[in-house]
Amino acid sequence: MRPLHSLVIGQLFIVTSGSALAYESDVHYGLTYWLASKAGYNAIQSNAIAQGNELTDTGFLDAKHAIIWELCIMGNHDASLKTRQLHFRARQAPPAQPEDRPLSNVGNPYAQTQARSVIAEGKPEQVEHLRKFGQALHGWQDSYSHEGVSNRFEYFCPSEWIWSHPVAKGSVISHKADQTHWEAEKCVEAARTAYDLLLSYREHMQLSRPAKDWQALKAATLSFCKAPTKSDKADWLKTQGVPQPEAIARNLSLENGKRSFYGAPRMDLVSALPEVKTPQPTIPEYEKQVPGWYPDPENGSDLENEKALNELLSHPRADAPESVQTLARAFLREWITSDPEKLRFELARFFGNRPLDDGDARLSTLLRLRLKDQGKPDAAKVIPKYGTPEYDGYIVAKGEEWPTYFVPVRGRGTEALVGLTETGTVVMIAILRNAPDEVLLVRADKDFQIERVDSLIFH
Repeated sequence: MRPLHSLVIGQLFIVTSGSALAYESDVHYGLTYWLASKAGYNAIQSNAIAQGNELTDTGFLDAKHAIIWELCIMGNHDASLKTRQLHFRARQAPPAQPEDRPLSNVGNPYAQTQARSVIAEGKPEQVEHLRKFGQALHGWQDSYSHEGVSNRFEYFCPSEWIWSHPVAKGSVISHKADQTHWEAEKCVEAARTAYDLLLSYREHMQLSRPAKDWQALKAATLSFCKAPTKSDKADWLKTQGVPQPEAIARNLSLENGKRSFYGAPRMDLVSALPEVKTPQPTIPEYEKQVPGWYPDPENGSDLENEKALNELLSHPRADAPESVQTLARAFLREWITSDPEKLRFELARFFGNRPLDDGDARLSTLLRLRLKDQGKPDAAKVIPKYGTPEYDGYIVAKGEEWPTYFVPVRGRGTEALVGLTETGTVVMIAILRNAPDEVLLVRADKDFQIERVDSLIFH
């Protein structure tokens, strides 16, 4: 039995990469929608393709807990093979050390295998097939941003299975691979080749609108790729008529630029055609969105595996004694309700009854995740000190509302996934709604005395 053969989820790329998926909603939804519209697809078709592309990343927010546990704690390696299919289409499959399976789409037929196979199926009039094609485009686009050698993260995940942002782009501690402006020309090439695939796909359709010549799109594409802030991206998307520009920009790891995106709505990846200028205010939270993976029999997936995947993600296997889970909840409550400048004292009982030093990396991580505006990276460098009243930049939960600040674990509804490793170490995995692109990973003993605090970046 191979229960995790279908641990395909878009977020799986490698939870331990620290930097995870590459390119972001600006490319996977925004640019893809625009390219599809220029290729002659109507708004509904363009949206379906862009949805399938984007959901390969964001459709499993509440499943991250189970993914991390299964792949990195339990060592279930079938997930790595599917991660290669969706996000890291290296020519050499794992198991192998990162340097023996570098990612490049040059001379690598596997990089376009899924896209070509979906095109060959010839079912483009079906919305679900359009989304499936969008998913196939996702992996092709990532073959540009992920190009290079994955980093190692030995203490957390086995190196022969890990996928991460390439070493040359900052690896597990950098968003550089996500951000198009660092390699704008490569971004343009990714757009051009994706456009070619969109033109190939439309050959099976009866579209009344003619496709634009690529040369007429190149200048606008370069402008998109060079945009260095959320504001710049949102302005470009709005000018080009792409739906949800503010919501897309909110999803990015870029700095805000000339305006804040803290109050921007979440992306709508469910509606057949979201509002172009003003996203719907009742958009479901990420954890309520539909899954972002579609069965692909030609690449070893089937409906039985999909069922096994859904079962696994709906009922995570991690379990810790009730006493440990109670202590974990107490930690989360103290973390999210304490005044930031007093946090190092309030959490002392979980760190051997010793207040954390101001410069302690664990305190820095716990404070940074509580920033209201994740588009202000410099704010994370200013750690509040005891007696400083200026902490309006941080979320502070009140009373018993604190559980609502966390993305609930799928199938459990708890604020975090808490389990025991084979060696008896307690692992707690939690995600704050205000910082959905990162995962808090805490390692502790059975009395919940904390040994490590790590943050895994999911762009």
